[in-house]
Amino acid sequence: MKKLEEKVKRILGDTPQLKILLAFYKEPASFTGMEGLMGMLQKDEETVRKIVDDLCEAGILIEVFTLNRDHPYTKAVFKLFKEIEGEGGREEERRHSLIK
Repeated sequence: MKKLEEKVKRILGDTPQLKILLAFYKEPASFTGMEGLMGMLQKDEETVRKIVDDLCEAGILIEVFTLNRDHPYTKAVFKLFKEIEGEGGREEERRHSLIK
């Protein structure tokens, strides 16, 4: 999962929004509320509320901390994550075939 994070951050940038999406992707039910997000993001409450509001406004989160898995943006982002995650295995295979 670490490789996925590194690749996604290189592609999309290392943003608090991305960190929240990756956290939901890895463990959808792992949130402990605003305090948990503040700790994970190492941001103050006002900043975290703004980030969450942005994701709610985009339709990716429903209310606070409920991921809208049916939203096309969420599906697209998670599809990208899966493709990037799968690419790591193919990349490894290519390297091994070149070595042989």
